[in-house]
Amino acid sequence: MWPGAGTCERAAEVNIPSCEVHVRGSVRSCAMENNSLLCTESLSVSRGQHDPVIFADQRVLDNLLAEEACTHIEHNYFQTLQKDLTPNMRSVVVGWMMEVCEELSCDQNVYPLAVRLLDLFLSKIPTQRCNLQLLGATCLHVASKLRSTQLISTETMVYYTDNSIKAAEMNKLELLLLVVLGWNVTPVTSSDFVEHILTRVPWSSEKKVLRQHAHVLAQLCCSNADPELVRLRPSAVACGALVAAARGLNIPSKDKVLAHVCHLTKTKEADVLYVVDRVEANVQEHQRTAAMQQQMAQQHQKLVASSSSSGNSSLALDIIIDENDDAEASKPITPTDIQDIYFD
Repeated sequence: MWPGAGTCERAAEVNIPSCEVHVRGSVRSCAMENNSLLCTESLSVSRGQHDPVIFADQRVLDNLLAEEACTHIEHNYFQTLQKDLTPNMRSVVVGWMMEVCEELSCDQNVYPLAVRLLDLFLSKIPTQRCNLQLLGATCLHVASKLRSTQLISTETMVYYTDNSIKAAEMNKLELLLLVVLGWNVTPVTSSDFVEHILTRVPWSSEKKVLRQHAHVLAQLCCSNADPELVRLRPSAVACGALVAAARGLNIPSKDKVLAHVCHLTKTKEADVLYVVDRVEANVQEHQRTAAMQQQMAQQHQKLVASSSSSGNSSLALDIIIDENDDAEASKPITPTDIQDIYFD
């Protein structure tokens, strides 16, 4: 049984043996395992048009701001509650959750809600590290029911974990999740604020891709290992994502963005700037990693070309093997790319 779930004994019992962290399955390997039977066709999703009654009404934004206070995580649960988990463990699992959403082409609101449900559960119930991926899979399953027209079934989640979890375990944990959160499984997320803020500012039309960039940066904050971002309110994260997107796209009104978003959401500038700093640091890190991988690939190509011209077949074979190893290492890292992970 999950520790700390004594009040929910009648609701659900998740009997999972104690173990180390074992996260299995590969998103890309699972998708390509039966490549001969892979169908690339997809159904188009009909979406409602922009409704000014919802997005232009100040009462809706006020209700969102009031609602986020009800589900605000005020403490760092890694220090107060979770003795068997670390921020890096959470980052690995939510990164895997993001790759699953990308592979399944989920709605952009599914992933933020799933991560929010995971954080709310971890802030209330002590969790063992071996159950963290099971919790992430369950949160994705629940979030897809609420924010998407295409359900991520339990069988699909079991498939993407390489059968390291069972559908029965997900069903039990889903019931436990509902009871622990009091059936309030629609908390406000940072993505909910992006559209409301852009509707009310004059600079929203200066760049067509501003909205898309803001959503991507808000999702990047969800996968960040910094526990302080978990404690910030979703409105602050949305404001930070918008400011970072405006600066990155260099829109003409970028100097006015910070004041506008803070005024609309009643958020402290210090909180927004903290989010901006974390986002920009993550983007720079990704750019450095991509540049290093590209440089290494070019060097290997030169070595292969030179060895081929010299006729040294054994050296060429060694270089090709090393190149294949580097190509495997350059693939996006998910927790399911490794059979056994042991977090210290």
